[in-house]
Order: sequence, then C-alpha cells, then structure tokens
Amino acid sequence: PPHPSPRACHGTPPGILTMPSREQVKDKISNYRNDPRDLEDVKQVVEEFGWALQWAPLMFRCEEEVCESAVKSHGLALEYASPEIRDNFKVVEAAVMQCGTALLFASEKMRKDRTIVMKAVANEGLALEFAHPDLRKDAKVALAAMEKDVRALQCADDDLKYDLDFLKEALRGRPKAMDFVPGE
Repeated sequence: PPHPSPRACHGTPPGILTMPSREQVKDKISNYRNDPRDLEDVKQVVEEFGWALQWAPLMFRCEEEVCESAVKSHGLALEYASPEIRDNFKVVEAAVMQCGTALLFASEKMRKDRTIVMKAVANEGLALEFAHPDLRKDAKVALAAMEKDVRALQCADDDLKYDLDFLKEALRGRPKAMDFVPGE
C-alpha cells in the first residue's frame, strides 16, 4: 500500500477534510483511459475540480455531460473542451454562468448568441470584451454589462462610446463610468 501522507501520520482532527493537491488530482485524472467505463469516475473528479478537464482523456473532453460538470465548478474549463462542446449551448451557458469571462473560450456562434452573452455579462461585466462585435454595438448588452462593472464601457463598440443618447443612459447613476468615456 502507498505510504500515508504526513498529515495522516499526525492524524487529522475529525470533521476536517483534506484537499488533494493539484498534482494528486492531475495524476488521478491522467490515469483514466479513453474508455466509456471510466465516464462516471472522470465526471466525479471534474464535478469537484473542473480545471482537471485539461488532463482528462480526449473522449471525455468531447462528452457533453462531463464538460458540463466541469464548467459548473470551473467555468474556464471550457478552454479544454472540444470545439463541438464549445459550440454547445447548454455547456457554454453553464460556463458563463459560473464565470462570465469563459465566453472567451466559446465558439464564435456562441459569442454571437445574445442569450449567452447577456448571461455572461450579467455574471461579469467585462465579459463584454469577448462578445461578437455585433453584440458589442448593442446598447442593451453594453448597459447590462455596465450594471455589473462600469469598466465594461471600455469594451463597448466605439460607435456606442460616441453616441450621446447611449452615454446619457450609461452615465445615469454611474458617475464612475465617466472615467471610461473617451476624450475629444
């Protein structure tokens, strides 16, 4: 049997859970094979440590169920999902709801999807930077992003930044947004 960890030798007080190290998680998930029989085990690992998806065997990075579990605990794990999964509404939605900037790793089609982008900016205003340019021109999307973070004005399309009607609305109740209005 393997040697007990030093913590185990000294005893862990009852009720205190010990977290595995990053290396231990990496080693565990790396030992699985491209075999459907490992599905539940891999899913269990990524449910708790979504970032471990990067070391999961390829077949699981192409599996909707596994990727959705991973992004629910770590939205940025979308980066390690297959291109087909990055184009999957359900998985991308779960990712941006956990971490708005996961939009960066979504397919172009998903970055054009207004529903996905609105959920991303509602979670993290600066996710507007990763939206498709057409949605960065959308005043409602930009204002929703600014509700979360006034700095999102920097990510809006330049035409919006010079639109006086939009700026009046953007600045209403957000005096700090003035810092991000272009000069001239």
